[in-house]
Amino acid sequence: MMEYGEKTTNTLHLVLLDWEKAFDKVDREGLFQVLDRLGVDNKLINLVKMIYKDTKFNVSIDGNTSRWEQQETGIRQGCPLSPYLFLVVMTAMIRDIHFNLREGMARYRIPGATFDEVIYADDTICKGTDTRELSKMLADIETEGRKYRMLLNKKQMRSSHQQTKQQHSIPR
Repeated sequence: MMEYGEKTTNTLHLVLLDWEKAFDKVDREGLFQVLDRLGVDNKLINLVKMIYKDTKFNVSIDGNTSRWEQQETGIRQGCPLSPYLFLVVMTAMIRDIHFNLREGMARYRIPGATFDEVIYADDTICKGTDTRELSKMLADIETEGRKYRMLLNKKQMRSSHQQTKQQHSIPR
C-alpha cells in the first residue's frame, strides 16, 4: 500500500479506527444472527450460545473482589474464541457496507487491491484514494456498527495520507 503512494502522484489515505470497548459492546443476538447468516452450522451456533448463556463476572483490585454481576452484552475478554467472533461480526458488517456502497470505493482502490480495509481482532484500517468515498464508507461503518451496539471512539481514531514519497499526519 505504501509503495503505491510513493510510486504514483495519487494520495493514499489511511484511517485507523478505534472501536469503543470493542469486545464489551458486541450485541450477542446480532452475533448469533450473523453466524446463521454466514452459514455456520446450527450445532456450532448453539455451542457459542451455550458459552454465553448466563455469564457472570467479578472484578479484583488489590486483593479486593467485587460481587458477581450478570454480563448481558459483549464477548469474553481473554477467551481464545473472542477475536474470531469479533471478526465474524466485522466481516458481516463490512460485507453489508460494500453492498451499500456498491462500486463507489472500488473505483478508488489501489490498483490490484480487492479490499478497502484491513481487520485484525478489534483493529481496523480503512484505505482509499478518494476522501469523499472514504468518508461515505466511514459513515456507513458507523451506521452498521450501531446495529451491533458497536461505537467508534472518534477521539482515538487516526488518519494519515501519503503522496509522492512524503507522509503527513492529519490531526483529528
